[in-house]
Amino acid sequence: MEISLQDLNHLRVLIIIMVISGIFGGVVHFLGLYTSIPADDKAKISPKWIFWRSVCSGVAATFIVPLFLQMIASSIIVNSAKNLHELLVFVSFCLVAAIIAPKFIESMGERLLQQISELGKQSTELTRKSKELDEEAKETQAALNVLVDASTDQPVAEPVQERTPETVEVPEQEEGDVAKPNSVNTIGKQKNDHHPDSELKWPKELLLAHLSVQFGELGANILYELFSNRTYAFRSVTSLARKFDVPAHHIDSEVLSLQHDGYVVTRRRHDGTRVVGLAQSGYLLFTNTAPAIVGTNRQA
Repeated sequence: MEISLQDLNHLRVLIIIMVISGIFGGVVHFLGLYTSIPADDKAKISPKWIFWRSVCSGVAATFIVPLFLQMIASSIIVNSAKNLHELLVFVSFCLVAAIIAPKFIESMGERLLQQISELGKQSTELTRKSKELDEEAKETQAALNVLVDASTDQPVAEPVQERTPETVEVPEQEEGDVAKPNSVNTIGKQKNDHHPDSELKWPKELLLAHLSVQFGELGANILYELFSNRTYAFRSVTSLARKFDVPAHHIDSEVLSLQHDGYVVTRRRHDGTRVVGLAQSGYLLFTNTAPAIVGTNRQA
């Protein structure tokens, strides 16, 4: 933070005010203290020592005033740079602090120690909560690893046989199902005209050809494999590379592109293997694309 010449001038004014107020308040404190001393004790006490002790205590108290104002969240010091009324209030604070210097210094010391103690307790509590959150995060990560492992084909396993070799099946939309829109209504037929167990089917080749226009042949094949595989929710990059007989870095590049577009998501298993699964946008891509293909096929 750069300090301007105006700020330096304001600082000089505040220091002068604190010094003068401290001296004047110290004198007032000395007069009140000395006059209250019994006559018999005055001969035993040096007036000069009491005077200089009062003056030094007064000046010290005025230099503690900015800390006091900071602790009560007051903006008097900042506002006093442009507001004469605020500057006079600051002078009053300094003068009062100097007059009651011993009590003011003792009170500020106790208050400061109390705040430090509270901060220590808060820090301990935050540390405890942080450890609890770390433990919860580790437990969540462990549970996620188990789920990912259970939903992922192993790197050494053979590619999973598709249950529907040439077709993709989309069930009729159920109430509350937002991930799979009602394909029957989409192609212009009423839902009540079909039995709940009825399914729509369309050729795999036509679906892949349609998707290849947007994602390329490899991207379309990856999306189709993730959508049609009923055994695993996630597939490893190495297994996809073996299935399509392409280098793994080609799969990596295609997955990154599909992930950037929001059609797939990637995870890390506990052994570090990167796996890929279909995102909700990917499912919607199939359920929104397929009816249009079916309609075109039927018109043909």
